[in-house]
Amino acid sequence: ECPLQDQAFRWGPGTTRFSEQKRVNDKPIPVSPLIALDRERCILCYRCSRYSAEVTEDLQLIARQRGANSVIATFEGRPWEGHHAGNVIELCPVGALTSTQYRFHGRPWDTTDHPSISPWDVLGSNVYNTVREGRVARVLSRRNDAVDVGWIDDRTRFAYASMYGPARILAPQQRPFRERPIGNRPVVEPSHEVAMEWLHDKLAADGAAPALWVLSGSETLEVVHAVQQLAAATGGRVVAIPGASEAAPAGATPIATIDTAQEIVVIGHADLLDTAPGLDLRIRKARQRGANVTTIGTGATRLSAVAGSNVHAGPGQLDAEVDVLLEHVAKVDPEATLEAVVVVRDGELSDAALERLHATMRFPRERAGLISIPHAPNARGLAALDVPVAEWDEILAHTGGVVYMGVDPDRHVDRAQWGPSIKRAAWVVAVDSLPTPLHDAADLVVPAAWGGEQEGTLVNLEGRLQRMTVGAETPGQVVPQLRWIAGLARRLGAKVPGHAAGTFRQLAAAAGERLPATTHGEIPLDGLLGVHGGPVATHRPEQAPQLAAGQLALYVAPNLFDAAEVAHTDAMSFLTATTTVHLNRAEARAAGLSRGATVRVELDDDRAFDAVVATTTRIAAGHARVAAGTGSLPAGHTGWHAARITPLATEPVAAAATPTGAVEEEQA
Repeated sequence: ECPLQDQAFRWGPGTTRFSEQKRVNDKPIPVSPLIALDRERCILCYRCSRYSAEVTEDLQLIARQRGANSVIATFEGRPWEGHHAGNVIELCPVGALTSTQYRFHGRPWDTTDHPSISPWDVLGSNVYNTVREGRVARVLSRRNDAVDVGWIDDRTRFAYASMYGPARILAPQQRPFRERPIGNRPVVEPSHEVAMEWLHDKLAADGAAPALWVLSGSETLEVVHAVQQLAAATGGRVVAIPGASEAAPAGATPIATIDTAQEIVVIGHADLLDTAPGLDLRIRKARQRGANVTTIGTGATRLSAVAGSNVHAGPGQLDAEVDVLLEHVAKVDPEATLEAVVVVRDGELSDAALERLHATMRFPRERAGLISIPHAPNARGLAALDVPVAEWDEILAHTGGVVYMGVDPDRHVDRAQWGPSIKRAAWVVAVDSLPTPLHDAADLVVPAAWGGEQEGTLVNLEGRLQRMTVGAETPGQVVPQLRWIAGLARRLGAKVPGHAAGTFRQLAAAAGERLPATTHGEIPLDGLLGVHGGPVATHRPEQAPQLAAGQLALYVAPNLFDAAEVAHTDAMSFLTATTTVHLNRAEARAAGLSRGATVRVELDDDRAFDAVVATTTRIAAGHARVAAGTGSLPAGHTGWHAARITPLATEPVAAAATPTGAVEEEQA
């Protein structure tokens, strides 16, 4: 797999021409816990350092020293804490940079690369799953210029390892004695057949309240269709959690429109690197080609460090700042001829603001339009199949059986809210690959296959239909979701094929013009644009927290690495180890806080945590920012809070002073 080695083997000399003593280096040099460097292999081509400087623009991988003593190293020897660091493994032409997960674990002749799609990325990044002995041994990028331009994020590349770790659920888990307190129920591991018989009896029971199937937005179209047919046969309902089923808003444009845009406006408080990492790299490339980039939000995002202009907007101010922008656009471009792209996350703007945006910019038009980022990888697909969204109050109030498909309530609502709902429901089933707090309370846990172990279709944020192909075998008693759901559906009177190709033909016939293909064979490797239709959620203006004297408006931001698959990948733990609070530099200095100081952060919901200070000029005074799921912060919980920040230590904490992306922030 080394192109230079292949060339030397075919055309090079048969004997060495080198007579001097060769250099010896420590082996290997850790670039991070995920990437190893063998310096004696390195030919100093500078691909990796140029990638860090020109593509990700984080400047964390550099050439150190001079001349014959030059070596590739990280900035100040720190671990490379990037969102796309793993791409250098594929960029390296000589195998000097290797994955610590795959290093010496396989050879090209005993592995097979299966084309697939990232199961966790809303962009729908194209990948190859390298399979060895029935297991995914690594994940490689599969270049698709319409989607990802060949770059994949580190969660997509490395988090597959969690599926082969000790936490993976390999057998059904049943907890009898519902009357006992949560956490005090014995666990029984029945066979898959016994577990399915139990679930069948619950669904088929006479007089039972209808079951509620709760979807996460990560299911394939085929699984969603099978669940819908099963629910219809038993009188149940299928709903999605908030954000998991939403059609693209009016004016949507393909991702590739960014490449030719003259103006790119990124609206929202969340960082693109955490919500749609591939878009961040694409916008940076467009900026280098001459596009003007403007960000509107609370600031301190990585993209704001290189944007042409940054508009600070606190909680509840996005709509107003967009109106100011539109007034300016109406004056300078009254005919709406500017090639402009607006990027916004679903729900960041109110419906009224979106309507004003469309009216002024006249989206969609050639080389201009709106790119909206969903909250779930297959949210557009669920919307196309008419899966309605249910609010959490409605889900938790259900008194019949509840089946949570890849949903962890603990990531969305407080345990004090979802805990009592377990006793309120007639029975609870959780379908997951990895353990969650819900499992201690569920009557039955069904092990789930992950993306590398199941076949199906997903729809990305632009409405592109793409295929996942199965390459790996399911371990233990894991059965792909489509197979057992379709089996239950057939037993209960519904006609659902047990294989993905047949199920897709059935759902495509029902969906009609909403899908651009009727069979798997019509979907090319680079996908097919044209999925549309379905429910569009109602979005109201954002509400700002009420601040008391001495409090800041703190934004708990989405975090790419705040995910179960990352938490159970040991080598990725360094990415979420430290909670860092980003403060306005002048405001921090006035309070006697410097970079690396430790502070206590107290939120308006009675939660508190310790954090390390990072200062930046790119966040407005009176505001602060912290990443969800880091340190002691609970996973999944994002949004605005009133917060009080008090110093705990004045001495900088050197080991934890630099969070992901802090190099560029401290230079701002």
